[in-house]
Amino acid sequence: MTWLNTVQSGTYTRNNCQSGAIGTNFTYTVNPGTYSSTISQADADQKAINDVNANGQNNTNTNGQCINIFVKIRNNGGSPGTFGISIKNTSGVAFLYTNSKRKCYTHECIYGWISLSCVC
Repeated sequence: MTWLNTVQSGTYTRNNCQSGAIGTNFTYTVNPGTYSSTISQADADQKAINDVNANGQNNTNTNGQCINIFVKIRNNGGSPGTFGISIKNTSGVAFLYTNSKRKCYTHECIYGWISLSCVC
């Protein structure tokens, strides 16, 4: 008798994104009937599970997406002069951005970008 594997899958997170980006989740699937066994159903399924374990992360790093995380800093037509922005993470560590040199005399001035990481 010959047994064919049932569907097997694993969800992985892309882990090779550039600094300032986070990886998305990706599900790697081995379709039913990809592997066979003359020993048992469990053996056929184990072959598919081994495929998922061996190839899931690499496949995710190739096919998953990287999402850039940025905060745009701007003065929306306020008074020209010094301004600041404080961003605090869940551990209470703060990042403070201040600008006292560049004045904004138009409706909207973009001062820069802060790259953030995300724990999702």
